[in-house]
Amino acid sequence: MDRILFFSLIGICCFAAFIVNTKHLYDSVLFYNEVKNLRKLKKFSATVIYESTSLLNMMASVKSGSGPTSVKMAVEAMSHGNKLYEMVCAHDKRIREGANVEVILCKKKKLFAFSVQQIKNALVTYSTYTVLFLCASLFMFWNVYSAAVKLFSILNS
Repeated sequence: MDRILFFSLIGICCFAAFIVNTKHLYDSVLFYNEVKNLRKLKKFSATVIYESTSLLNMMASVKSGSGPTSVKMAVEAMSHGNKLYEMVCAHDKRIREGANVEVILCKKKKLFAFSVQQIKNALVTYSTYTVLFLCASLFMFWNVYSAAVKLFSILNS
């Protein structure tokens, strides 16, 4: 019984991660399709409002000696009425709060990227995570199902 509950909890967590990554993948696809159809990209001047770095990236950066990799960042675009935009995916640059940067803005969602390559990397990253978490959640639910069938067959005998 404990095994069923444990695998159910892991399966639910994997399925929740699958849903979150599917949303990010959808946003990345929208952004990429918007940028792909443009002939000339227009970059906007923006100010970094906040930047947070995950504990995992800080630990990895201490080992490698490089600076922390930004995972979540918001910018305020100067020409778009001070709306907040979230970054489409993680980037390599070390940017501090208050820095002025040039960004590509998405019109359909409140997303930004530093380059087209970053948008492509987001597509690859989120599609990989989506497939991995879908497979993991299906595997966990299969384990729950098989354990439940074994438990009920033992109880019925």
